[in-house]
Amino acid sequence: MSRMGDIPGLIIAAIKPLIDGLKLTLRFLFSRPITIKYPYERRELPPGYRGLHVLKVDPQTQEMKCIGCTLCARACPDHLITIETSPGETKKRKVDVFDVDISRCMFCNLCAEACPHSALELSSKYELATTTRDGLIYHKEDLLEKPGGTKREASA
Repeated sequence: MSRMGDIPGLIIAAIKPLIDGLKLTLRFLFSRPITIKYPYERRELPPGYRGLHVLKVDPQTQEMKCIGCTLCARACPDHLITIETSPGETKKRKVDVFDVDISRCMFCNLCAEACPHSALELSSKYELATTTRDGLIYHKEDLLEKPGGTKREASA
């Protein structure tokens, strides 16, 4: 008989969370949706977002600012940047290979902070999906900034 006295309390204990959930559902049912229609609409990224690497180009000479000092490669904690240089005209080095493997990149920005000439920065490009692992290795030509100052869309 003592168990029969607990049934109304158990029913109330079971209905209260149900009513609370329905209140929450009704509150959001009539509010404005927060989803966007991707890929037709792009979300606004916060300032300081770190996406794909970009090699900066000097606007006057239209040449890459990178001098091949390899400080960015040494600053990378995962050792994902490969730089190969050769002697160029005068005393400048010519950057032959500048590869970034973003498959394990943390986008920590240490490589860009280590660059003494501000030749490397992280852009706001975030659509980096690909079907192969080779598509996650970006070469110098993929990372170069367009002459107008806009970032080149890297191809996979």
